[in-house]
Amino acid sequence: MNSAELEKAFEEIKQCHEDIVKRMVKLRYNFESVVYLLQGQVEVPQAPVATDYKDAILIKTKVIEKENKEVTKKGEDNVKKLKKNIEYKKKLFHETWKNDKLMLEIKDLTERAIDVQLYKVKKETQEIIKGNHKTKDEDEKKRLEDQVNNLNENAKSRIEVITKKRKKLKNEINDKRKENSELEARARDLQNNVDQRKQIIDLRSKGDDDNVQDPNKRFNEVATIRKYKEIVEQQKEEIEFLEDELETYRSKTFPSFANMHTRQDYAD
Repeated sequence: MNSAELEKAFEEIKQCHEDIVKRMVKLRYNFESVVYLLQGQVEVPQAPVATDYKDAILIKTKVIEKENKEVTKKGEDNVKKLKKNIEYKKKLFHETWKNDKLMLEIKDLTERAIDVQLYKVKKETQEIIKGNHKTKDEDEKKRLEDQVNNLNENAKSRIEVITKKRKKLKNEINDKRKENSELEARARDLQNNVDQRKQIIDLRSKGDDDNVQDPNKRFNEVATIRKYKEIVEQQKEEIEFLEDELETYRSKTFPSFANMHTRQDYAD
């Protein structure tokens, strides 16, 4: 075997070695494997039939968790910074408000001092400054209390008197109504008697034209009926008068708006 053949064989062996190395490298970093993944962990867009994963990269869970922790930590740091910024702004706003309040108080006190300086001191003011006004206020308070007590006593006694009169008027009204009822019943009886006698007289006049009714008796009966009717009307008027008096006493005791639409009766 000559040198040319040896060189050719060497080149073939070298080329075969290089192919084997490339194949080893390819199998080391690019090999086929069956991997089971959860649906939410696959971020490759899915094709309608078969998805091509040649450009996909497998990342360890620990790496993802580490990145998430870093992101969470940075987010918490940002939140802390924002809270500190908010607290600082709140304190700044509070201090600004306190400053404005103090400035307004200073302005108010300055204006009050000017008002005090320009105020004209009178005799009453001097008494107030000395403290003598307390005695006058106590005397005035005592006088008003006595006046209130007198008014309460007068009102109480007046209410008692009006209550007694009201009770008396009620009793009188009940008596008048009772008497009126009796008179009406008696008037009805007399009217019935008159009607019955009239019927009897009519029957007699038909049977005997010569018989003439006694005009004096007839006149007396009519006069009696008229008298009872006048008594009934008088009793009615007295009852109405007593009811008006009772309403007047009631309005003086406490306010009543029962008859306001018909009359204007104001209590003293």
